[in-house]
Amino acid sequence: FQLSFVATLALLFLEPALTRRLHAWFVEHDTNLAKGLFLTSDVLLATLAAQIATLPLIWAHFGEISILALLANLFVLPWQPLVMALGVASAGMGLLWAPAGQLMGWLAWPFLHFTLRVAEWCAHIPWAGWTVPPLPWPLVWAIYGGLTWWVLKASHKTSVPPIHLGAPRRAWWATLALVLIIPIAADTLAALPDGRLHLYMLDVGQGDALLLRTPRGRTILVDGGPDPLLLRARLGRVLPFWERRLDLLIATHADSDHLTGLIEALGHYQVGAVLQGPTSREDALGEAWRQALAEEGLRPQVAVQGMRITIDEGVAVDVLHPPANGAFKATSENAQSVALRVSFGQCRMLLTADVDAEVEHLWLAEGIPLQAAVLKVSHHGGRGATSAELLGAVNPQIALISVGKGNRFGHPDEAVLKRLEAIGAQVWRTDQEGTIEVATDGRRIWVKAHPTRR
Repeated sequence: FQLSFVATLALLFLEPALTRRLHAWFVEHDTNLAKGLFLTSDVLLATLAAQIATLPLIWAHFGEISILALLANLFVLPWQPLVMALGVASAGMGLLWAPAGQLMGWLAWPFLHFTLRVAEWCAHIPWAGWTVPPLPWPLVWAIYGGLTWWVLKASHKTSVPPIHLGAPRRAWWATLALVLIIPIAADTLAALPDGRLHLYMLDVGQGDALLLRTPRGRTILVDGGPDPLLLRARLGRVLPFWERRLDLLIATHADSDHLTGLIEALGHYQVGAVLQGPTSREDALGEAWRQALAEEGLRPQVAVQGMRITIDEGVAVDVLHPPANGAFKATSENAQSVALRVSFGQCRMLLTADVDAEVEHLWLAEGIPLQAAVLKVSHHGGRGATSAELLGAVNPQIALISVGKGNRFGHPDEAVLKRLEAIGAQVWRTDQEGTIEVATDGRRIWVKAHPTRR
């Protein structure tokens, strides 16, 4: 309440005072630079006034100062009216005709996504915020007293003559063109295939959902997590807004924390093909899955060991489990999970779904090549998998754990974390980092976290 109240007062009184002072400076410096700055000053002064007024409160309450807030707003503020207008139009038109509302949403998406990108970029800069001792309250009151005195003094200044802009119409058209073009161009360029293989471990809570995006932009979704709407939101953050196709969808097994979200994906995206494990559910979830497949005219293929998927040049996806023809008698649903090895150049990624100790013993006994730089840790880091013997065979540099924050299962298990630490693997967890992106050019590997609001 304090921040909202002070920010509102700043817009009512401080912003006009700043405008008068800046206007006077423009008149005194009647240059092309001054005219150019004048065109954008109204946009910036409102946020500057709000930030000046709220800074003492933020400093006193939280002991933090944002260094990049003004710079970030310089980039994102011009597009917020478009975001709000298109958002309202999307909601209103969607009530009358859903496709029209969707169109308005697509138009708003580049500007909103650009805003989120700028916020993420600034948040990842180490010196973006400073932690400082809380500001004493007597000093807070002194600062607000000084601001009040300055505003009153500025309000009594005589008016200044208008500034002559010369050709404002052309300048405004140029500004509008930049406002429209920059975010669309930035997001379009960022979304284009970059010649690297990307693996996204999506933050879907206590479940699994992984998206592979190949160097040429082909996509594979492996599992969908427990929440259809959450999966859709997470995919919307990492895929271009125009992307409505998934080339391959893989259901590793029929547990609800892997399968549920895939039903939404079938309805929302054009799916090229479906691969699934050998088991199926006979309950309502299983029926919903089969019905969704039938509605889309898709016949899933059963994954078996030895199958190779070549979805893009230089990228191979090998099925390591389960064996064909029922050669392996699993004692649990997890033991029949579809496990995959993804290869691109010299980089290998091992995606283990929820396989347990008996599958690991089978792999080791058969001498299956398991070495991989990136390991998707099985079953959310549960104690029934990820043995020391398996880790010795895989020797991962990076270990990814998809797990829900504060889950009731105690995942990930402390013993599993200690085993990963013992081999020197970097551990990345969705409950701590949000969605995790791993990118490789076939030799080098980059890992990036995309924090998510909870």
